[in-house]
Amino acid sequence: MSVLEPPTEEQLTYIYNQLNMTPESLERDVKYLMDWISQQPHLPDGIDERWIRSSLIARKNSVEKVKHSIDLCYTVKGLAPEFFEKRDPLDPELHEIFTKQFAYPLPKLTPEGSRVLLYNIMDLEVKDYEFSKSTKVVLMMGAVQLLEDICRNWVLVFDLRGFTFNHLSTITIPQLKKFLMIAQIHVHTDGFGTLFDSVPREIFPKDYGGEEPPFRDLLEKWNKKIIEYRDWFSKDDNRKVDESKRPGKPKSYDEMFGFEGSFRKLSVD
Repeated sequence: MSVLEPPTEEQLTYIYNQLNMTPESLERDVKYLMDWISQQPHLPDGIDERWIRSSLIARKNSVEKVKHSIDLCYTVKGLAPEFFEKRDPLDPELHEIFTKQFAYPLPKLTPEGSRVLLYNIMDLEVKDYEFSKSTKVVLMMGAVQLLEDICRNWVLVFDLRGFTFNHLSTITIPQLKKFLMIAQIHVHTDGFGTLFDSVPREIFPKDYGGEEPPFRDLLEKWNKKIIEYRDWFSKDDNRKVDESKRPGKPKSYDEMFGFEGSFRKLSVD
């Protein structure tokens, strides 16, 4: 089942031209990186080449940046298990979040080939909100999107109208630091008025005045898609760096995230 419209021929040509890339050079670099991965004793087996292909486009056709992304991704997976383990889409607690939190790419690309990722917690009340599980769901979506999509870059839109200070107070500082490192988010607070100056309104759900199906319809399609990857997540949960085999100095938790204390939370006045 497809939930993302692929780029048109014109969009794909535009993306390749912008990145000084051709279909042939892309496949050549994918092969090179898969060979490079096989020679890194600390990296896991079974890394999906579809992820490598998407990463080359997202990292602006830089092989070295993709190498860094690969190492960072599988290093963080080992150091932040609360985000990357037990990712069963049919787990009752996760399923609850899947039905009350919209955190998915929109079906259509922008004319320039960008993919809009829209986040809205909808009906997720504070008593049901757990940052680590909510983030896990967001990252599961991101994993599937990287495996199935071709886009020039991402535009992240966080609709925080349902997000309160009470939600914020449940987040620990170490959790927030990990998430910001993984997502590498830049926050804009100008509202939807200026957003629609640069991103066509029509690619948004009808809930935002766009032409795409409403939240609930898109959510149902994406939940079915995530379930299709249940076996993939089960296998990928175990793919992480083996620090004992890393050439040079092993990476540590403190080196990656710093030490903030496991139980400190954001204080909200």
